[in-house]
Amino acid sequence: MARGLTKRQGEALEFIRRFIKDHSKPPTFRELGEQMGISSTRAVSDLLKALERKGYIEREAGRSRGINLPKTELANPDLPPSVRTIPVVSRIESREIIFSNIVDVLHFDAKLLPDGELFAVRVSDDAMNIVGLFKGDYVVCRRVTEPDQNSLVLGSAAGVLIVRIYELANGKVHLKPSNKSYQILSFPPDDRQFFVAGEVVLTFRKTK
Repeated sequence: MARGLTKRQGEALEFIRRFIKDHSKPPTFRELGEQMGISSTRAVSDLLKALERKGYIEREAGRSRGINLPKTELANPDLPPSVRTIPVVSRIESREIIFSNIVDVLHFDAKLLPDGELFAVRVSDDAMNIVGLFKGDYVVCRRVTEPDQNSLVLGSAAGVLIVRIYELANGKVHLKPSNKSYQILSFPPDDRQFFVAGEVVLTFRKTK
């Protein structure tokens, strides 16, 4: 059980963490209530307020799934300075807020990574498998505002994360797959649902 939490609060926090990791999104009030055997929405709200007050979660008002793990979960004083901790995120809905949906953390030798604000995501499809990047692999990205032409980037379309080759042509942003069975995705510059979140700086695959 997490330090400073009651048994009930610790169980709720572990469920939230497990749910986010398994489903790449936080649970709703109803899903949390069903897990905890709580029928009262107010009681669920009070439980979440306690977790938020103690710094174990962050909440976004007005969203049914507005429960997030805080960036402070990345802190680990036991790691040496040569190790860099990278957050794994499941969705990015704003270019200003990259670290809202943290589902895991990764640790790397800092020498393997460039400078800058870094984060990681799991690849959601096989659109880049011709160049050796498969569904379930991980990419580490550096946050950028203007990616290089023909670089491998991470785009966010309505929060959904897409790894593709970036091309700016004819007044539009094009995300190009290596697998020709996938379509090229094109977005006008004024599309408020789309933005490039980062350039890929490292790819890797976890093995069991």
